Amino acid sequence: GDTPARDLSVEEREQAFRDLDYIKLDLENSTLKPAIDAVMTHASRLEHCWVVSTISPESKGDGSFPCVPVLVRYLKDEKGLDCDFHDQLEYSIPMHDDAQVTTKTRDLIETIFKEAINKGLDEKEVIADFTSGVRSMTLGMILACLDKNRDIQFQGTRYNEKAEPIQGQLFPILF
Repeated sequence: GDTPARDLSVEEREQAFRDLDYIKLDLENSTLKPAIDAVMTHASRLEHCWVVSTISPESKGDGSFPCVPVLVRYLKDEKGLDCDFHDQLEYSIPMHDDAQVTTKTRDLIETIFKEAINKGLDEKEVIADFTSGVRSMTLGMILACLDKNRDIQFQGTRYNEKAEPIQGQLFPILF
């Protein structure tokens, strides 16, 4: 059978990303699962999906951007999403220090809202999900969505009596 993704070497994992081999990467059991769940929450009415990712400050391929093409392929092929994905490098945040990341994320989200309006969407039809973002990206996204017409979401979980996450289905929390 297929090798579990956690047993892949760095080289094998990188090759699987280049090959868009989402089966080998086992995306449903990866750190991309919350992002998949967040997108699928809105699948029935999704027209556009902007995928915000990260890159190293030197743009050397580090960060989440190399994961984006395989994620998009998976969402299209396996989840049946038929929407316009906006997943280019211009939607990646260079991971400098937290203050720059926060500012760059806020500015990018502002740009995405403008693009959405130019595509005929109302701000209330756009939901910014910060489930998988690092804390400085999360803050930037929240700051960009302080306007009452902009909704923000994250995938929540339940906790046990020790305040530890309980395994199980994530659920959307919309503000």
